[in-house]
Amino acid sequence: VEVIPVAAIDGVLAYVGYEGIVDTLLWQRVVLFITPVQHFPLHLRTIPRNILHSFTVLQLALLGLCWAINLSPFGLCVSFLIVSLVPTRERLLPMFVMPRLLSTLDPAGSMSEPDGVSDAFLDEDEEERSSLVASPPYRNKKRGTQGKAVSPSRPTDEIDTIDG
Repeated sequence: VEVIPVAAIDGVLAYVGYEGIVDTLLWQRVVLFITPVQHFPLHLRTIPRNILHSFTVLQLALLGLCWAINLSPFGLCVSFLIVSLVPTRERLLPMFVMPRLLSTLDPAGSMSEPDGVSDAFLDEDEEERSSLVASPPYRNKKRGTQGKAVSPSRPTDEIDTIDG
């Protein structure tokens, strides 16, 4: 561990922190403050902008409150605030925001995933990769050979070998 430069460790931690922040829905909604409406993700275009931005500001305020409590002498009490966020989300927020909109804004908080949310964040390259997965080996009934697989992009009468 002593041979690894401190700058390298700091760089890796900074990169991991950056990637962790950019992947959150909160960060994606913060970016929507400066994004034109026509470039919003499809599942968020149905939500009124004032509700979308109010929900984001509320989450940023609660994040700031957690940070402020953590830096204060009462830093150990931040866990109580974090635990109180669950009943706040489940009981208090549905009184102010329609449950359908709330489940779209916060899909991880709802038990059922709204339509289109999972598809909105699915990478197109990931779809391609999943369609290129090779079929498992099977026994060719015509020849009786083992270790042949059917390519998903061609008809079943053409046979590819797994070995290449």
